[in-house]
Amino acid sequence: MTDEFHNHDEGAPPPPVESAKGVSFIKPGEEGRLGPSLDPAQESLASALNLTFRFVQVVMVLVGIAFLISGVQTIGESERGVKLVFGRITASDVEPGIRWNWPYPLGEIVKVRTNQESVDLGYTFMPNLNARERSAPWGQILDTRQRLNPGVDGSVVTADGALGHLEVSVTFHRADPVANATNIYSADEIAIVRLSVERGVVATFAESTIDQVLRQGGADANGMGSLETRIRRTAQETLDLNESGIRIDNVNVRDPRPPLAVYKEFDAVARAEAEAAKQREDANRAYRQTLTDIAGEAHDIILDRIDAYERAIELDNDAEANVILTQINALFEGAPVEINGAMYEGMTSGLVSQILNSARQYRTDVVTSARSRVDVFNAKLTQFRQEPSVLVTTDWTNAYREFLNSGQYESIVTPRDTMGSFVLTPDPDIPKMIEAERNRAQAEETIQSRIEELKERHRRWSIEQRQRDQEAAGRGS
Repeated sequence: MTDEFHNHDEGAPPPPVESAKGVSFIKPGEEGRLGPSLDPAQESLASALNLTFRFVQVVMVLVGIAFLISGVQTIGESERGVKLVFGRITASDVEPGIRWNWPYPLGEIVKVRTNQESVDLGYTFMPNLNARERSAPWGQILDTRQRLNPGVDGSVVTADGALGHLEVSVTFHRADPVANATNIYSADEIAIVRLSVERGVVATFAESTIDQVLRQGGADANGMGSLETRIRRTAQETLDLNESGIRIDNVNVRDPRPPLAVYKEFDAVARAEAEAAKQREDANRAYRQTLTDIAGEAHDIILDRIDAYERAIELDNDAEANVILTQINALFEGAPVEINGAMYEGMTSGLVSQILNSARQYRTDVVTSARSRVDVFNAKLTQFRQEPSVLVTTDWTNAYREFLNSGQYESIVTPRDTMGSFVLTPDPDIPKMIEAERNRAQAEETIQSRIEELKERHRRWSIEQRQRDQEAAGRGS
């Protein structure tokens, strides 16, 4: 091949170059004079490679666009988002909606639920009962469960060394999404809330006696709040110490109970206290009702003035006692009176008013009757001085007629000029009839008096009801 290359004329065109295994050899500077350097197979391969390269470019662009689009996420209404770029927070408390951030692994949007959730501690502090025992009253469980098994049965120790049982549930929400997403692993969140509430229960019961636990009587002796409030406060302190971002909304303590072995004794005490409270309430209600029936709305100020009058008497302060007595009389009369800077008028009603009205009516009747008798006596005196016999005969006739009409006698008719003696046996029916008539008259008088009393009470109730309706209407407007 070398010989042929050196023996041709320099002015003649170069001979065709033979290729060996697809390789051509040319002189430097003669590339332009060389013809097609690739055969059809090589050209086809080059075109395929070029097309493939273009396709890979397009695919890479599409993959980049899809990668960017994958950063678009939807945050629900009950969620908040936290944007991260290379692990650094770029935005917190992202509002619900469609939001974009650099996709993973460059960045991400961490979603934190903000809706309210609940956790039930179940039987953590209750005996380990089966399904039938859980639905049965504790009085029936005593027949089969007399003792607690430590490590199996749940309980809590109170401040006075007693054991108590209770069921607890809690509701919470995530108030700080950043702190929650940063410090709390979602798989352990419920367990953390449970442990915090359990700690609150143990700490609160350690400061409360068994009586306070069973009564749940609102504020404790130290004014620290109710059981539920104190449990929630202690549990919240634990969660805040861990910067959990969780806020406890409510703690519900259900059915605190004493141990099974002494349940009946505690139940008897609770029933006795409930009955005593009911009787006290009934007594107070009857007390208030009695005072209202006796003196109406004025009973409070009348009782206050009576106490003040007694204190003045004890201190030998006659002047003040007289002033207070005048005030009491004015209250009874319904007259306007000023007491401690306040005016009172027409507030007295009820039995006091009835007694006063009856007393006034009795006084009027006595005076009228006395004057009437005086007038009759003076008239008879004048008539007696003129015709004594006529007056005596008239009065005797009237008295005899009244006696005959009284129905309290028996008439015995005998023949004229009959001589002899009579043995009279009183008729037993007549006294009975007289007594029955007297009782009937008294009964009618009592019934009539009761009817009048009921009418008066109904009238006062109607007035009070009308006033309450007017006040309610005034508040509503």
